[in-house]
Amino acid sequence: MKTNLLIFNSIIDPVAVKEFDIAIRKIFQPFPISFTIRYLHDTAPPFLLQNFTHLLLSGSEMRASQHNNSDDIFYALINHFVAADKAVLGICYGHQIIARALTGNSVCKPADSPEFGWRKVRCSTNPLFTGIHQYVFFESHYDEVYDLPADFEIIAATSEVAVQGYQYSGRRIWGVQFHPEVDIAKGKKMLARTFTRDQAAAMHFRNELPAGHDITQNYRIFSNFIKM
Repeated sequence: MKTNLLIFNSIIDPVAVKEFDIAIRKIFQPFPISFTIRYLHDTAPPFLLQNFTHLLLSGSEMRASQHNNSDDIFYALINHFVAADKAVLGICYGHQIIARALTGNSVCKPADSPEFGWRKVRCSTNPLFTGIHQYVFFESHYDEVYDLPADFEIIAATSEVAVQGYQYSGRRIWGVQFHPEVDIAKGKKMLARTFTRDQAAAMHFRNELPAGHDITQNYRIFSNFIKM
């Protein structure tokens, strides 16, 4: 079956919505797959979901440590793909809401140390990370996943956040707290918006990018994902 990817863009700010769409289209257009981007205001009806083989959930300004009116939309979407044994990948908020949907418990909390900027991440050997040689990713989050049950394998961490990535029950279900879709230029724009809105967030900024680092190698997470 040909890969047919559903990308659920749950970003709220219109400028950021367009920036994500541009970035994610640039990443996936070279691949011989079909993909569709949908949004919170035009959720795909359940009878159409059967046409998709993969689900990608974006980040969002929403806080997974709090209840949101859209929670039931995410739970239904995630549970459909999980029940059908299809591939799922969540980024940042997507990573957090997948954990909530699968556990039914409160496994998201305000981060003890929010992260902003480019961080070195400790990653385990996992098919999602194939071809990435230096694990440096863009971070932008106030919440974190914690206290996951044993059927979640932790595959990435930083010193501040113990769950930077997981794979669920050996299945094709992953979450990553960081943003593999974000290059340096887009990261700078995201940081500028965040620090304008919340000056205190700048206290948590760190730049651990090595000189000459090719940040686009992080896109391999997506090419690996659609192969699975």
